[in-house]
Amino acid sequence: MNLSFQPDQHAGLLVGVVLGALALGVLAGSYPAFVLSSFAPSSVLAGSKPMVGRRGWVRDGLVAIQFAIAAGLLLGTLVVYHQLNYVQRQQLGTEEHIITIRSGELGGQLDAFKQEVRRAPHVVSAAVGVPPGIGGKYMERGVASASQSGMGSDEPPEPVAIAFIRADADYLETLGMQMVAGRNFAHRSGAADPSAQSSTGVLVNETLAERFDVQPNEVGSAVDVGGMPVPVRGIVADYHNAPLHEPIQPILIMPYDPPPSKGTVLVRLDSERTQEGLDDVRAVWDEFVTNQPLDYQFLDDRIEAQYASSQRLMRVFGLFAVLALGVTGLGLLGLTAYAVSRRTPEIGIRKVLGASAASVTWLFAKDIAWLVGIGVILGLPLAYLGADRWLQRFA
Repeated sequence: MNLSFQPDQHAGLLVGVVLGALALGVLAGSYPAFVLSSFAPSSVLAGSKPMVGRRGWVRDGLVAIQFAIAAGLLLGTLVVYHQLNYVQRQQLGTEEHIITIRSGELGGQLDAFKQEVRRAPHVVSAAVGVPPGIGGKYMERGVASASQSGMGSDEPPEPVAIAFIRADADYLETLGMQMVAGRNFAHRSGAADPSAQSSTGVLVNETLAERFDVQPNEVGSAVDVGGMPVPVRGIVADYHNAPLHEPIQPILIMPYDPPPSKGTVLVRLDSERTQEGLDDVRAVWDEFVTNQPLDYQFLDDRIEAQYASSQRLMRVFGLFAVLALGVTGLGLLGLTAYAVSRRTPEIGIRKVLGASAASVTWLFAKDIAWLVGIGVILGLPLAYLGADRWLQRFA
């Protein structure tokens, strides 16, 4: 990634940075100047302590703000961390043993390559289709339910964003998907008759079936897709075909018939022999393609890459949370040391009168505890609002 900054194109940003730096410098220097100018020279030369007894409300306010920022950053880091863990758990759950292979170099040998890979000793299954969890081609199509199409209604079909996916008969097995009703695609050889495709039917997910009133006991009824009735062969359990920023959309899986000449090969490897499975797939690839090395990627890595921005956000929040806690801790140390130096005679008198170390410690801790409480009370609600707004990005 290349970063560039053009002053002529970002004049407003440049002016804002300069003005912000000047304002910060003025504010940082104003308080010490006002405090020092308020000292009476005679009192200073006489050795008195002009600051004794004065309430350091500015100092306490800065400490409370530090704690508010630290608490907010810490909460934000925890929210992003737990959300990313939740996202990973909500995927299929078995994609860590599935690899995706670009088949551009195979040409017309795609189906033969897939069949040969399936016979490898450390390969569980292989299929051709769109990898789940990384998005798909969503198109606005008019889809009517089986009851609407059967009644011959004159009302136009409702436009719905539907994911149209091409897949072969091994797609569900390879990805570990479950059939709710009906049957999977049958293993068929190539068919020259284009009408053979529509007669095999399609698979739909539960969301599409529920939206268009396709009951499990009515599998085989037709769904009107863009003016063409398509029989529903089976219903597949819902799964995430897109990042979790989006809700589960209606999905319509159409069969490859005849076998495809291009597409993505999905290979499920033996979970206990992953490296051996990769070696088997690479050996088969070398038999079909001699001038190009195997180009593969694990499916879970492809899915995780979609949340790279959220992972960077978590790292940034974590880094700033650590820095904020460190600065706040140093501030508390300095504040405590200053308080002890001011109240050294009082501490001595209390010890002489029999005060315990715990009571003396609490004497200073209570002054800091309320600052911590105010900071937490201010920081957590604001951080909660920000985290809630960020979570709204996830359906």
